[in-house]
Amino acid sequence: MHMAWDMPLDLPRIRAVVAAARLGSFTRAADALGMTQSAFSRRIADLEAELDTILFTRRARGVEPTDACRAFLRHGESALASVEKCRQAVTEAEELRDREIGLGVLENLVDDRLVAACHHVMAQFAGSEIGFRPRVYSNEISADVLSTATRFGLRYGRADDPQLHSHWLADDPISVVCSRDHPLAGKALVTLEDLEQARWIGNATPADPSWTQHSDFPGAFQFGWTPFKTVPIFARLKLIGAAFGIGMVRQAFLRENGSVHDLHELRIPILLSLPVFLVERRDDDDLRPAEAALRDAIMMRFQV
Repeated sequence: MHMAWDMPLDLPRIRAVVAAARLGSFTRAADALGMTQSAFSRRIADLEAELDTILFTRRARGVEPTDACRAFLRHGESALASVEKCRQAVTEAEELRDREIGLGVLENLVDDRLVAACHHVMAQFAGSEIGFRPRVYSNEISADVLSTATRFGLRYGRADDPQLHSHWLADDPISVVCSRDHPLAGKALVTLEDLEQARWIGNATPADPSWTQHSDFPGAFQFGWTPFKTVPIFARLKLIGAAFGIGMVRQAFLRENGSVHDLHELRIPILLSLPVFLVERRDDDDLRPAEAALRDAIMMRFQV
């Protein structure tokens, strides 16, 4: 009858059995594991007593695994291989963390300025990687920075959380657009009355709390526009380009993609913009050179 196990089958015991089986000698196995021969032999003997079986046949010139030991090895070697894979995974994760810069960014803010800043840093710091984390809402950007999922984040509006520091980058100009076939496309100057009577398709961005916090977007109050979710931006722009209504887009997007969506920029009597901020944790004063370079490159590109 087998005895109940009183001691855990831990990794040191598994290593001892595997080493002895591979090397065919308790002496060589003890040396490989940095143990005395007596301590090693005692470890094997204790395990054999615990398992109530003989793992090795002792011979004059070494040891030979028994059938029970061979059965043990099939699983013991797999266990050690799994542990090694765990170590490798941790090492690789640490290496990736050391070379990756986590950057959260609103999808709307991915433009030529950001791309140029990222290219500049990757060329300057070989081996560095930028881990992009695109988000739809500004509060998601802040949450990612607070949780350390990202090192920096680009969002609309200043972050309210006292643990975050906000660097103003630029005011992001917003344009009102329509299809080239829309009745307003032919007007030299669109009036406020025209805007109030027009059919609107969504906002310049999906719902974002920062829209209601800033006086530099007066149209949202003057015309009663409120932040609300809309269809995805490309579907929304397709509807605008098909003359179903007018809408708002970033001027940067209009410059890069306006012709693709057949959009016409209206001349209106008010200026619309949203402030863009780079946010980081206030307690992060140990930036690696590549991280500091990315922050500086983004600030320089956006403020030109």
